[in-house]
Amino acid sequence: MIKRMSTLGPGSTFLLLLASTPSLAQTGSLTYRPAVEPAAGGGSTVQAVPIPSLLLLPLAIGLAVLGGRYLRRQHGKKLHGILLLAIGTGLGAISSMQVPTAIAALMIALSQPGGGTVDIPLGEASYTNTAGVALAITDITPPPACTSNSPANECVTGMPLPEGASCHTDYTCTLPEVTVIKQADGVESGSPTPGAFTLARTGDTTNPLDVSFTLGGSATGITGTPTADLTDAEDYAVDSLTAVTIPAGASSVDVTITVLDDQVYDPSETVELTLTASAAYTIGAESAALMSISSEDKRIFVTAGSFNGDLGGIAGADQKCNEDANKPSGGVYAALLGGADRGPDPAVDWVLSAGTSYFNATEDFIARANTVAVFDFPLNLPFSTSSSLPIEIWTGIDIVSAGRWAVAPETCSSWSSSDTALEGAFGWSDLDDAFSIRVIELSCNVFDPGLYCVEQ
Repeated sequence: MIKRMSTLGPGSTFLLLLASTPSLAQTGSLTYRPAVEPAAGGGSTVQAVPIPSLLLLPLAIGLAVLGGRYLRRQHGKKLHGILLLAIGTGLGAISSMQVPTAIAALMIALSQPGGGTVDIPLGEASYTNTAGVALAITDITPPPACTSNSPANECVTGMPLPEGASCHTDYTCTLPEVTVIKQADGVESGSPTPGAFTLARTGDTTNPLDVSFTLGGSATGITGTPTADLTDAEDYAVDSLTAVTIPAGASSVDVTITVLDDQVYDPSETVELTLTASAAYTIGAESAALMSISSEDKRIFVTAGSFNGDLGGIAGADQKCNEDANKPSGGVYAALLGGADRGPDPAVDWVLSAGTSYFNATEDFIARANTVAVFDFPLNLPFSTSSSLPIEIWTGIDIVSAGRWAVAPETCSSWSSSDTALEGAFGWSDLDDAFSIRVIELSCNVFDPGLYCVEQ
């Protein structure tokens, strides 16, 4: 706290220094101007006493003490003593009159003759006119959520402040407490579901409250309109990455995380909102919240191995997928095959999911499954473009019509036979059209085809 002052005396130096030192909690403002505008080309200001005036007082005391010592000596030079004592006393009187003005020149409070604005801190503060002209206070903006304690000689709008005069402020502030919680997680799909955080405040809601925050986590946010191709740096959109305003009359506000359906493999990401400090509020225990953006992104790879039609049934084909050298790390895979125990229409143990985005082993986007959980053509990319991988792929699938698949009649006895008399339907992995799923049939004893393996 700062001791109130109504006059400026020699012992006030330290108090004036405190009064003119900015406070970290200053959030209000006091604006002042000259009480009378100076005439054009004229006007005058009080001239500050130079710093040497402050040195007169210790010099005067030293001379007076020396003169006193001469006078006390029995054989001393009494004339010298009288002269020194007289000079010291005179200088002391002169310096005592000039010290207040000198201090005022050094310790600035309201110091601009043309007017200005200073901060109003929380608690008590004094404002002294050191501008050399009469001032008037033109505006008082209290710190937010603060109540004046009505100190003596309170600074108020319109108040005149003559040279050397002081006024005072004294505010007691009850800052709102701000917290954040996760309102909802987000989902990335063909029709993304937004996530949200809720920021709440306590106390008075008369005025709006600006709340600052940071957004972190593994997901990357943007403001404004996303690009057409939705890069990896565009996982969600938000009105602001740094702040939101709780409206007047409201105790909370939602920060909506608009999930963007990109074509980047990112099966699970997070967004973390962390409140940041402000002089306008305190931060409660719930200072950060974490939400997830779940995604149905899955991978498809072409096996390094090639097989005849006896895959050991559907279960054997799945095992071959999960043991293959090309299998990406993590995840469980199933063979994209039609057979007695697996098919798209009717869906029986089907490996694709409606609305899910599928990517190749290097995480490049291939296609999104449609509403009946099959691919429309053309694909964004072929399943594989590597010449070192099998081109022919066992599928056992027929393309019935656009957007509709079914189990083919040719499935090597549901992938349990290598009999030369039986056939299996196959596709070509380096094409992006319907031939990637069904070209024609191959004899089940052929060892060239590989498999499409789909992450589950």
